[in-house]
Amino acid sequence: MTSNILRAAVAVATIVSANAYAAGITIYTQPDFTGQQHAFRGDAASLVSSGVQDQASSARIDSGDWQLCTLPNFAGDCMTLGPGEYSRLDARVFHKVESVRRVGGDERNQRYSRYSGYDQGAGAVELFAGTGFRGHVMDLDGDMPRLGRRGEGLGISSLVVNDGTWQLCTEPGFRGECETYDRGHYRDIGRLNNQVGSIRRIG
Repeated sequence: MTSNILRAAVAVATIVSANAYAAGITIYTQPDFTGQQHAFRGDAASLVSSGVQDQASSARIDSGDWQLCTLPNFAGDCMTLGPGEYSRLDARVFHKVESVRRVGGDERNQRYSRYSGYDQGAGAVELFAGTGFRGHVMDLDGDMPRLGRRGEGLGISSLVVNDGTWQLCTEPGFRGECETYDRGHYRDIGRLNNQVGSIRRIG
């Protein structure tokens, strides 16, 4: 009897794990992929029935690009993330997500996987939420003395500098800990991961 119960529990766990793996995006209510979770394979115009509405803290994206929005029907402040693991979502959407949808990202993913040279369609610097150039956040051509709402910063973990020399700092107004990046590709910005509060061009 005990053996049958154990086998059944293992089977259920396997099914849950397989479903989560097959999902396009899995959202967690706590940072570091903990708390309640819900997997999505397609668009969800409202998260009311999912149990994660306004609770999203971290996410895993197995495939495709996904847009997370702070209002139902893909409205409000939206952020697009690519495949990867996001142990703490950016302040713009942290505990604010009310709708999610998959967006056409194949073309864009190909663009960011090549990096054979300066892409005239991109900004002087390209910022990404995940390491390895995953989860495109924005392109910049000018200084940003305050990133995120109320200067809370943006979740940036990698970047591409197409032109010039740029300084990233942990606090608004180019204060706090700062690092300088010349033209090149930076797969992991280390100690500044998820802590960029301002960015400016210095050369």
